[in-house]
Amino acid sequence: MWDGEEILDITTGQRGNFDGSVTQRTQNMTYRFDRALGLRSHGIRWAVAYTNRNTKALLFKNGKIHRELNRSFYCAEAYDYPITIGKVAGDRVVLAHCPNEFDSLEIEDAETGEVLDSLKCKEMEFHSRLSFSLDGRYLIDAGWFWHPWCGAVVLEIGQGNDGNPRFNKSPVFSAVFSAQNEIDSVVFLGNTHLIVSSVSDYLGEQPNPSRLSPKQLGTW
Repeated sequence: MWDGEEILDITTGQRGNFDGSVTQRTQNMTYRFDRALGLRSHGIRWAVAYTNRNTKALLFKNGKIHRELNRSFYCAEAYDYPITIGKVAGDRVVLAHCPNEFDSLEIEDAETGEVLDSLKCKEMEFHSRLSFSLDGRYLIDAGWFWHPWCGAVVLEIGQGNDGNPRFNKSPVFSAVFSAQNEIDSVVFLGNTHLIVSSVSDYLGEQPNPSRLSPKQLGTW
């Protein structure tokens, strides 16, 4: 993951710089994590290491293991681990993930582990490829429906009377993509636009200008 102008492997503590130098290991994990994400907030470096097609993750605080995280085993080998970290209203650092059920999305306080809200919605069955907008107002959820059919939904993160973040139950944006033109990746561009790419599969359908063709980029 990026940490300022350096590449950081949070599982070893090694850093890579643009001059080509790599620092020494400061720790060693005995588990093969293959993805990482994180952010800095008020001088604290939060990070998550996880196995993308498995069930295990670790939450780090300033390079130390803060706690272990898990996801449902159900079809875990078939779709990307649903997890992201971000800052929401009040500059609060939270996780969005599915620690208990594949179809139940939860917002959790990073520091305490308290579950602040949860959501099941018909617009998404298997939550995946999660990402907060920079302002923490929106959450992209680019998952799939059994049997497998890709989709994307943007959820708005509001604030309850108790000051805790809450899912607004009605999605801001929702789109189901054909099996021929499945989503390969999706990311926020600023706070109100998305860039989506499609995979290379093509089953002979005629091009449709209203949706992505194989190996294209689209902006919403």
